[in-house]
Amino acid sequence: MSTSITSSPTSSSTTSTTSSTTSSSTSSTTSSTTSSSTSSTTSSSTSSTTSSTTTTSTSQISSTVTDSSTLVTSSLIKVRSFGTITRAGDPIVGIYNTSAGMSTGCKNGSFSSSTEMPPGAIDNLTSTKYLNFGSTGGFNIEAPAPGVDTGFYVTPTVSDNSIATALLFATANDSPNRDPITVTLEGSNSNALDTGSSWTLIYNGSTGIDPTTAPARQQYVTQQNFSNAIAYKSYRLLVTSQRGSDWAVQYSEAQIIDTTTSITNSTETISTTIESAITSSSTTTTTSSITSSTTTTTSTSTTSSTTSSSTSSTTSSSTSSTTSTTTSSTTTSSTTSTTTTSTSQISSTVTDSSALVTSSLIKVRSFGTITRAGDPIVGIYNTSAGMSTGCINGSFSSSTEMPPEAIDNLTSTKYLNFGSTGGFGIEAPAPGVDTGFYVTPTISDNSIATALLFATANDSPNRDPITVTLEGSNSNALDIGSSWTLIYSGSTGIDPTIDPGRQQYVTQQNFSNAIAYKSYRLLITSQRGSDWAVQYSEAQIIGYY
Repeated sequence: MSTSITSSPTSSSTTSTTSSTTSSSTSSTTSSTTSSSTSSTTSSSTSSTTSSTTTTSTSQISSTVTDSSTLVTSSLIKVRSFGTITRAGDPIVGIYNTSAGMSTGCKNGSFSSSTEMPPGAIDNLTSTKYLNFGSTGGFNIEAPAPGVDTGFYVTPTVSDNSIATALLFATANDSPNRDPITVTLEGSNSNALDTGSSWTLIYNGSTGIDPTTAPARQQYVTQQNFSNAIAYKSYRLLVTSQRGSDWAVQYSEAQIIDTTTSITNSTETISTTIESAITSSSTTTTTSSITSSTTTTTSTSTTSSTTSSSTSSTTSSSTSSTTSTTTSSTTTSSTTSTTTTSTSQISSTVTDSSALVTSSLIKVRSFGTITRAGDPIVGIYNTSAGMSTGCINGSFSSSTEMPPEAIDNLTSTKYLNFGSTGGFGIEAPAPGVDTGFYVTPTISDNSIATALLFATANDSPNRDPITVTLEGSNSNALDIGSSWTLIYSGSTGIDPTIDPGRQQYVTQQNFSNAIAYKSYRLLITSQRGSDWAVQYSEAQIIGYY
């Protein structure tokens, strides 16, 4: 985006410059000094003031050009990372007999099973859970929706000013009637977390768990996103309804997530060209001063030159030439000022008749799952990183366990590839090596992958993929090896020695990458053991888009 603005001279710039020059030269006004003074004043009077404002989704740049200075101010957005705000080990307190806006009724105690305590709600494990008896008081005392007004408050350690914009629940191991259906989420910046007035309502709505059809057990449900721009230090989550009658409410995960925009490396440039209306007799290469989160001021050099001029003006006619030279030096000095902050670099260079302000602004990106159900995806085999595709799809994938199941966000489905074995019943060591898929995400054509998240399939641990490669491409020739660039080579997060359980998400694998790609290719490089296939229920690519 380039904006060109033509300015006209204004009296304000002339006044400010003239007043500075006159005040220093008035003290001794000799005949020849007057010539110098006049020359200086003329240069000032030909100055111009230009105002240009460029607004983007990330920042506002205001550029004002005067005779002796250029001020560029950039109000940049704070850099934030996206992800789960709540983490295993965060200080968390179970509560009951409490509703939004109210003070805490009761905390912890016998209303939580000793083996199913609040920390189980944020430990990133669907194999654990948080159970609260709520209004029933204990086992075998059944009541309608006993979990209403139960929950927890937590103070995340990852940040003391996080911005919650989503909730992600996972069901517990049994008893669908104990599923929480709706909740409230509140935020607080106070230390008095048992006081109702400390809390501000952020969200009131669904957990993402279907109220009529019970989802599978120990399953993540649809993430619930909501609008919020206020940062909080602590959060309070309270159940407002559950599926049915039971003696408790329970859930394996209730993660609080920040989905606010994250700032990535400079991928968007905004140039603003400001052309000054300058008279033909004047030279207006002006000094540049930039203000951002740090300030570089170069106006001191201009003041110094003006002082020199006024000192010279007290001398005789022989000084007239010196005065003229000094004034010329003042008006023709060119300064390039660069200020760097943690989020951007702004360079401003002011030339003879125009000011070019180039800001390498940081593009606003969302963070999350790049791959989504429905994205164009192709299963491949006999293929390794850097090589062209050996074979695609065909009989090497079961017709009911195709590549799309690897990115459908359902652990109840899976992608199975026979790889080198060729079909059922033909067992071989690690048949899944050199199998995988390539995918072109529809959410963005220049996403930046920074993580992989795998989930195991429903059976046969020997089919688990243990290590993988991930490549990126900006080409349309996705079967050509040279189109791909290696991004990651490493673990899937699945333990090679211990079965993590079936249909379970494993530890997300994060890696460094700052390059945006249009398509991705994932290939298995090792699996747990001998079998006739490799399989996984999810292989999600995560990052910025």
